[in-house]
Amino acid sequence: MAEFQPIDTIWVLFCTCLLVFMQAGFSCLEAGAVRAKNNVNVVMKNFADLCISFLIFAILGFGLMFEGQWQSILTISIFEQQTNSHYYVVFLYQAMFCATAITIVSGAVAERMKFNGYLFLAAVVASLIYPVVGNWIWGGLLSKDANIGWLARLGFHDFAGATVVHSVGGWIALAAVLVIGPRLGRFGPKTNKIEPSSLPLSSLGVFLLWIGWLGFNGGSSLQMDAKTPLILLITMIGGVSGIFSALVYSHVVFKKARVMLVMNGGLAGLVSVTGAADIIALHHALFIGLVAGLLPGLSQCILNKFKIDDAIGAIPVHLAGGIWGTLVAGFYVELLPNQSRIDALSIQLIGIMVVGGFVFICAYSILKITNRFFRLRVSEEAELVGLNVYEHGVVETQLELIKHMSEQIKSGDFATKAAVDSQSSSHSFASYYNEVLAKFSELQNQKELALKKAQWQAQRDPLSGLLNRRAFTSVLESEKGHLAKAAKSSVVCIVDVDFFKKINDDFGHDAGDMAIIQISDLLKKGIRRDDSVGRIGGEEFCILFSETHLDKAVEILEKLRTSIFNTPFIYENKKIELSVSIGVTEFKRDDSISDTLKRADFALYRAKKNDRNQVITYI
Repeated sequence: MAEFQPIDTIWVLFCTCLLVFMQAGFSCLEAGAVRAKNNVNVVMKNFADLCISFLIFAILGFGLMFEGQWQSILTISIFEQQTNSHYYVVFLYQAMFCATAITIVSGAVAERMKFNGYLFLAAVVASLIYPVVGNWIWGGLLSKDANIGWLARLGFHDFAGATVVHSVGGWIALAAVLVIGPRLGRFGPKTNKIEPSSLPLSSLGVFLLWIGWLGFNGGSSLQMDAKTPLILLITMIGGVSGIFSALVYSHVVFKKARVMLVMNGGLAGLVSVTGAADIIALHHALFIGLVAGLLPGLSQCILNKFKIDDAIGAIPVHLAGGIWGTLVAGFYVELLPNQSRIDALSIQLIGIMVVGGFVFICAYSILKITNRFFRLRVSEEAELVGLNVYEHGVVETQLELIKHMSEQIKSGDFATKAAVDSQSSSHSFASYYNEVLAKFSELQNQKELALKKAQWQAQRDPLSGLLNRRAFTSVLESEKGHLAKAAKSSVVCIVDVDFFKKINDDFGHDAGDMAIIQISDLLKKGIRRDDSVGRIGGEEFCILFSETHLDKAVEILEKLRTSIFNTPFIYENKKIELSVSIGVTEFKRDDSISDTLKRADFALYRAKKNDRNQVITYI
């Protein structure tokens, strides 16, 4: 490795610090792009993959990448050179590159991949996939000629990771989403549009990523020299030109500026200049960025066609942008002796294909095999409720409110109010919901009372309050069904008011109505709890004595007849004599209702013929 000045070490350390902003940027971008029920999960994945990738890259990956074998930083020979601190700087810088490659995957698999499964994938990338590809292209970074990667020896050019970081992350993301499948409701007949939870937060993430990109490209030469400002300017032009072309594409296709599409256009522009930022001019960066800005929209159409679900557009940005940035570098790379421009492009294409084949096959195979023994996707219930709760136990007041609503829907009990912390963001919503519940309960009670009243009116005689003819017939039908199962019999009788027409004619219909009411009250008081009485005609009543012997029924009816006759009926200070004639018959299991009523009516006819005011049994 060449001699480095203190300013170089300071500069690369500074750029390494900027790279940490990329983790913050990815966290904000993903947290805003997914639904609120999963935002904690994506942030936790960004925290965890930084930890996993850093440790494993330190223990295994860095040695494999630059020494060609798995070695720990505790034993690797370059770290025995304690006098050259720049080795540590290189490790820190490359460790952040490794973390970035893994974090790209996080957004693509968001909202349905298990947290532990993602950490397993991060360990595989940090220990195997990233170091191997890095060795092929950047293996000679520490000036150990024996370890120069075979792609680097061919003349493959990747300045700051268009292939090593971005394409690698994109290929792994593609393999992962193919294994775990799309989110629920993303495709199919019941497709639901999945809206981001906070586009402003995602836009903040893009700006933080942009800051990190300046360290990404600015520090990749591992020195501060006269070329560094140009590299930073090229990075900026690539990003802004990507935004510009994405804006144009969005207006042409959708007639409006789609926020995620425009942001991804800017990121794709940054990715595309990453591979050749050290060898291109400003106008080259403008052209590369303009083309790259179109890639997210076009690539997303391809993914949708094949029903491949990338939650935030990581594959269109990093894979498509990385391939474009790597390929176009072949037009500008310095030619080797006896090498044509076609040769340079061919070498870039070979690198793209070999890296893509290795990374995709390796990632897909490992994930596919792992998925057979350890399911990488969360359950359907977890996906519906959200990974914040199922993966991290985060209690959200809004979710608790939704669960309360769900339980009420299942139980049908809307009397219980929702209880939410008064200091939470959901308190006002819960308060309004409780007011809706209170109003709903009030209206429901009113409807129930109105329904009961309507049902009562439909079954009752409006004058006497007794069962009407239809309701009493239903009682008889129910009794017949009961008798079909029992060995007992019941008794049915018809009660007729004697000389009722004379009362109406002599004293008026008001007197007749009052007579009906008085007799109805006496009938209700005189029968037992399990018996039924109804008014089936003008002055006719019917009584059902359920599961009662005929003699017992006659005994009760005689008391009723006597009570009616002995109870004075006074109308306008005039005493009017009331009496009733009663026909009685048994109601057996084989009897029809009509035959039973005919027998009772025949017995009533005999009672009227025999001077009335008596109880006659049908024999």
